[in-house]
Amino acid sequence: MLLLLQTAAQHLPPGLPPINITVQQPPAAPGMSEWEKTLISAGVGAPFGILSILLMEYLKPYIAKRLTMKTVGDRLAAELFQNLSAIEALCRLFKAEEIKTEQE
Repeated sequence: MLLLLQTAAQHLPPGLPPINITVQQPPAAPGMSEWEKTLISAGVGAPFGILSILLMEYLKPYIAKRLTMKTVGDRLAAELFQNLSAIEALCRLFKAEEIKTEQE
């Protein structure tokens, strides 16, 4: 970026004032340097990631079984309600026929 600004300044007409660029250094923090923070973060993150992968290998079958059972239960319940509705409709039909035959 600085190189682009310097190149642009060289191509300006000579009557314009020069471009002064001031770059401030970041303040020296009394704590750890950035590379130390990066190493600590990687050292903590790597074991955590490895442990979470191992844990998920044991939890995946349990989660899959639970989801399968829920799906099967929902589908069976829907089929049961549909069958019960059909049986209820037949019962009402038979009762209506019995009432007709009794009235005759």
